[in-house]
Amino acid sequence: MNERLAALKQGAQSGDSPVVAPPAAAPNIFAATAEEARQITVPSLPAVLGSTAVVLGIVAASTLSILGVNALLSEAASFLFG
Repeated sequence: MNERLAALKQGAQSGDSPVVAPPAAAPNIFAATAEEARQITVPSLPAVLGSTAVVLGIVAASTLSILGVNALLSEAASFLFG
């Protein structure tokens, strides 16, 4: 390991691009995917509904605030320009 690190440092100092070994062969992609899928946990329905309600509330509040600012700016522009 130290020899390889020294060779990489020497190559970097001399301006040569270091040679990097290709990654080791990957295990079976389908087996790895199945293993990861088994680790997935699904939240409960009340947790999902609660999170959804919070997100929808934030979106509604943001929409109303942006519409309010737009209405104020529109009235100000109408008053100033015409």
